[in-house]
Amino acid sequence: MNWNKSDNLDIVSGQGTNALIIVHNNSFATSTDSWVQATYSNDCGYETFVQTPLWIRTTPRANNISMRSVGSYQLYTDRWTNITGYYNGLNDGLSRGSLFWEWRVSNSSYRHTEGEFYINVKPNVNFDTQIYIAARVCNECGCSSWTGDWFDVRYRSSSGGGGRIIEY
Repeated sequence: MNWNKSDNLDIVSGQGTNALIIVHNNSFATSTDSWVQATYSNDCGYETFVQTPLWIRTTPRANNISMRSVGSYQLYTDRWTNITGYYNGLNDGLSRGSLFWEWRVSNSSYRHTEGEFYINVKPNVNFDTQIYIAARVCNECGCSSWTGDWFDVRYRSSSGGGGRIIEY
């Protein structure tokens, strides 16, 4: 059995046998461009099996991750803000439903449902600053590396004011 394949696949083993082990070689071809074809010889010459398209599952890539706050890019210390993650990796053969999100947030309280593509953030700072929010995306093949962005934070006091401290 002789195997042919698309350029975005590498043969690990099995050339000349009836079973083939292949890997995706991370070329820029999309998962829908992947295929294998088997040719074998018989008493009458050569016969070619039908070319078979393959759907390749890959590990998510950090450069396909972006995140945005809902409403304003600026966060405030006295309120929760939704940060939504986006994965632009349809060419990787990944769908939003197959992804699991992990988050890291500096100097903040945050709440989210495990694995979801969004979090709610409330910065814990006492001055105007920036906080770093990082995310990575995982699927059954593994996780992307961490990537993140800096978000501006405006300090707003949540106290009622009017009080005075008296020391004795």
